[in-house]
Amino acid sequence: MVVVLFAGLFMIWLIVQSVREFHQKRVLAERIQNLPAFHLTDLQGKEITSADILKKKPAVLIYFKTTCPFCQAEIKDLQKHPGISKYAHIFLISRESHAAVTKFYQDYHLSKIPGLDILLDPDHTFHQKMGVSSYPNTFVYNIHGHLIKHFRGETAAKVIEGTLEE
Repeated sequence: MVVVLFAGLFMIWLIVQSVREFHQKRVLAERIQNLPAFHLTDLQGKEITSADILKKKPAVLIYFKTTCPFCQAEIKDLQKHPGISKYAHIFLISRESHAAVTKFYQDYHLSKIPGLDILLDPDHTFHQKMGVSSYPNTFVYNIHGHLIKHFRGETAAKVIEGTLEE
């Protein structure tokens, strides 16, 4: 009898957790439909806001970690597809230290990718507002700040470019 009671309570707990997780995902999906307000810093120390990001073109925001092999592969693939910059400005966003990200920028020769900037998220505001829990996460926003597509995990540059062409 006690086992049945505990099994029933466990099932109820699982259902409550599932409903809570579904609700949180739905709230997050609604929140990122329009680019949320945040403040980041470029490698020169200048503050960049979400409004600054959308000034000229649609934006591809890639949340990455310098030691993530999937992030490294996605960025190497971007280097082979410089045409993306015709459609959008690319922002690589990291919450790692300035030194680590600067070294990554230099090691991967990212200055050769047109229309690419690295932004730092020292206060984790982007990370929190966008609900990022893994690397890489790629967000494609149009010039009006509306989400076109959100990719979780490594995404081929051709796929990103195709999303922008639509």
